[in-house]
Amino acid sequence: MIPFLRAYHRPLIAVALLLALMWALNRYVADAVHDDRVETRNAALEADSKADDRAGVVAASEQARTEKENEDARKAAARSDDPLGDGLRSLRNGSRRDP
Repeated sequence: MIPFLRAYHRPLIAVALLLALMWALNRYVADAVHDDRVETRNAALEADSKADDRAGVVAASEQARTEKENEDARKAAARSDDPLGDGLRSLRNGSRRDP
C-alpha cells in the first residue's frame, strides 16, 4: 500500500482537496438556503401579524357600526306606532349610508 501512496500521492492529494472543496461548497449552499428560508418565514410571520391586527381593527369597527345601527332601529321602533316597520326602515336606511 505504501508504494502505491508514494507513487500517486499528488493525484490523491488533489482528489482529497477537490472533495474538501465540494463539501465546503455544499455546506455553504445549504447554509444559504437555510438562512433564506428563515428570513422568508420571519417575513411571512410579520405580514401575517400585521394582517391579523388590521382584521381586528376592521372587525371592531364593523361591530361598533352594527351595534349603532341596531340601537337606532330599536329607538325608532320604540317611538313609533308601527315598531316593526320603522325599525326595519331604520336598518335599511343605515345600510344605504355605507358604501
